[in-house]
Amino acid sequence: MGPRLWANWTRPYFNKKGQAILELAVFGSILIMLLGILVNYGLKYNFQQQVMQQAFRKALGITAGRPSSTYILIKDRHIPNPSNPFGVGSVIAVSSSASVVRDYKMQETADTAGELPRIDIETSGGQVSSYKTAAFRDERNVLESDLGKYSDIYGSEGIGWWELGDGECGCEMDIEINPQTGKETVTCPCPTKNIRLIDNCAGEIMNYETVELRCKRIKQAGINAPWYCDQAEALFAFSDTDKPNMGLQADYTQNSTINNTLNKQEDASTIKSNDTLNWQASTQRTIVYNDALDASGVSKEVVNVRSEEVGTSVSQDKTYEWETAF
Repeated sequence: MGPRLWANWTRPYFNKKGQAILELAVFGSILIMLLGILVNYGLKYNFQQQVMQQAFRKALGITAGRPSSTYILIKDRHIPNPSNPFGVGSVIAVSSSASVVRDYKMQETADTAGELPRIDIETSGGQVSSYKTAAFRDERNVLESDLGKYSDIYGSEGIGWWELGDGECGCEMDIEINPQTGKETVTCPCPTKNIRLIDNCAGEIMNYETVELRCKRIKQAGINAPWYCDQAEALFAFSDTDKPNMGLQADYTQNSTINNTLNKQEDASTIKSNDTLNWQASTQRTIVYNDALDASGVSKEVVNVRSEEVGTSVSQDKTYEWETAF
């Protein structure tokens, strides 16, 4: 290389041009990463807002046929990744819940199975599962002196209760003889009542902390312990966590398969390419509930814990053709 040509290569112009290319290579990847973060954040916020509005509208629609509703909506959404050659990113779960109470008789308690509080769970596959979060439970021969305790426990935390009728006498009868007529008068010094409870710890969906707190209060009050206090360990044996809860479980399994291909053909005048996007993400979730209610909504007082598997899938199978003339 001659001195003049070497001098041209060492001029500041060429040095600046090489520096610009190097900066583009370094900072270009950072710009793409920032673009991916913006796209990810924007789509997540948009999807979350959509799910929140849809969950509320669905809960509002259900209350047209019953006094109250709690609706949980879960959707699996695809978030593209700009740094991926095919734009394939990840599938995330976006969820929201809404509760609506719409009844002009809110002070009254439920007396039919259709009026019991329920929770509806919908996943991306469109499957809706409905479960009662409370059940009717009958207590017989409750001392009238203990009715205030039932009001304190079940009235404030367990939705409510009402009387079904008189029960048997809770102690020995008092017999008095009228000295004038000689007739006997029998009275009960400790009358009882048969009552029906609306117990939010005896439904198909049960909460461990609620059951634990309820049983502690019942023990302190000295009233009859319900069946779930003695069988709490069997009810929540489905999970190894310290405070398991029924309903939709937080853990889920997701399997992804990707089979994307790129075919490129080039001749003297054109360049043709076929991009085939073929990927699928399958998510498996579990709903745990206690199937121990009869048709009238009365608790059978047995442990019949079941798991319902709900599977959803998000996929894309499409081919894009590109042709460029030069």
